[in-house]
Amino acid sequence: MISIIGSGRVGSAIAFLAVATSLDDIHLVNRHKDKALGQALDISGAIPENSPISVIGTDFSEIKNSEVVVISASVKTYMKGRMEMLPDQVAMIRDIAKKIEKFAPDSKILIVSNPVDILNYIFQKETGMSRENVIGVASSLDSSRFRYLLSKELKVKSSQ
Repeated sequence: MISIIGSGRVGSAIAFLAVATSLDDIHLVNRHKDKALGQALDISGAIPENSPISVIGTDFSEIKNSEVVVISASVKTYMKGRMEMLPDQVAMIRDIAKKIEKFAPDSKILIVSNPVDILNYIFQKETGMSRENVIGVASSLDSSRFRYLLSKELKVKSSQ
């Protein structure tokens, strides 16, 4: 079973991809349970007929048998930059860490919430889980953004 904490755009996309590739049953958890239930219902419509895969919206108490827990949750981001969000994101990851420690302490953890490196470090320190079991997953998006901004500043193509 794969549990996804945060059923916004990123969490829902991960759930959809997992269903499309028939990875495993998916449990979606969101601070607003109705959102998790709605996303689970939408994604369930993409499950092929006769597939054993299921998607449910639930709460932390139902993630007990998760092999993998993906954390894609985020605080509300209205007009905030990443560093302005940091105190709220840290509080959020600490709360999630306590719940995962209680309900799914043997799971592999993938953190995609930003800022990935900081949250990954805090999660690992809060839970005492090994570095091998707590993995921060980032993409090249930040590098691409940096390259673009730098190229504009230097007035060169971003490919140079």
